[in-house]
Amino acid sequence: MSRDLSVESLWLSMGNASLLADIISKKKARIRQISEDNSKSKTLKDDMLDIFHDRKINEKIMIGFFQSKQMKLFALELTRDMYESDFNVCSSVVPKIEKSNILVDESYEATSNSTLLEHTFGVVNMMKKICETRYGLYGDFFYLSALVHDFGKSFVLNTKYSLDHTLKHHQKSAEYLKIIVENTKNLSSFHKDIILKNVVPVIDAHHTDELRKKILGTDESLKSSKKEEYLQNSPTEFKKRLLSALIAADTQQRAYELVEYSA
Repeated sequence: MSRDLSVESLWLSMGNASLLADIISKKKARIRQISEDNSKSKTLKDDMLDIFHDRKINEKIMIGFFQSKQMKLFALELTRDMYESDFNVCSSVVPKIEKSNILVDESYEATSNSTLLEHTFGVVNMMKKICETRYGLYGDFFYLSALVHDFGKSFVLNTKYSLDHTLKHHQKSAEYLKIIVENTKNLSSFHKDIILKNVVPVIDAHHTDELRKKILGTDESLKSSKKEEYLQNSPTEFKKRLLSALIAADTQQRAYELVEYSA
């Protein structure tokens, strides 16, 4: 008799350790098989993050997205945390009780086959396409929001940093970033201030309708670029564009995963 490997079955079996271990083991095997099948016809790009790259190569690509030396070191710190927190075997979606309205039932199970590592890399890659060189040094904060936006989905990372288990994944991601920023030695007070006042709130808001509307108003589109100086002098506009870009990158990556894993 075959096991039900759906995300819902994982959630419902939490009280049965033996059943849970069996489901997790088979789900990991299925994710690995899908990854192996996809890799056979995949051409790797040396300027884009990819789960089929060696870790060292991805670390090099990741820091290449950032311009500030301090932000490069900080991004490397976060990337290492990601690899050490089993993002490569963690599903990129959370239990159905917490799912986004973006995904309907059919697509929810399909996208659950995308690992958290793959989804995170994909959103950062999408952010590069959205922002490119548009925001100068301020682009570092756009990449940072894409990198950390779903860190709260990792059970290992949640445990490592004692994140509040009552929070939803995006809230945990924001809490994680706040903890790391406040304790890192890699950032200046300037960088810390921008991250705590802009990136942390944006990550917290990207799945919360009320907070999204408060930042974006009624317009969630990413309009034409503004000069870096304009964003520096307009914190409200900066936060709005940051959230708008994160939502766009996240949504576009989910659409890609839906096509990739629905076959």
